[in-house]
Amino acid sequence: LGREASRENVIMNGSYHLLGLHAGRPAYRKADSSGHAIRYWQSEDRWLIDFAGIRDQDVCNAYAEAQGCRENPGDVSIVWHVWESCHSRHLTDTSVRCLSAPHWVRVSGREACRENAAVNGDYELVAVVEGKAAYRKRD
Repeated sequence: LGREASRENVIMNGSYHLLGLHAGRPAYRKADSSGHAIRYWQSEDRWLIDFAGIRDQDVCNAYAEAQGCRENPGDVSIVWHVWESCHSRHLTDTSVRCLSAPHWVRVSGREACRENAAVNGDYELVAVVEGKAAYRKRD
């Protein structure tokens, strides 16, 4: 999910976990050891993806307009603009989306002897379809 593998700043892709508050809004740190963060920048009302982590600067690798009403970046309708060195500016990338969704879900409870019992099992997040998380059953 996210930025295409061949594009600059693809390392922004991944899972981010809630860290706490920054500038009165939720702040997130990437789940790996990179220190990358998603944070709010109040003076421009923007969500920022910053490889340098949580800090009080407007420098970032990607940004999205919060439009005064988005309390967190987990809204798939937010449009992200990602830094492109060859253009010396941030450009819109419609493949970048933030959503708040579990990595996997478990369906259980259908008795094994009943019709459609195969619905039971674990499902992994594989895509975003029409703004919603889409899951596929693990084999």
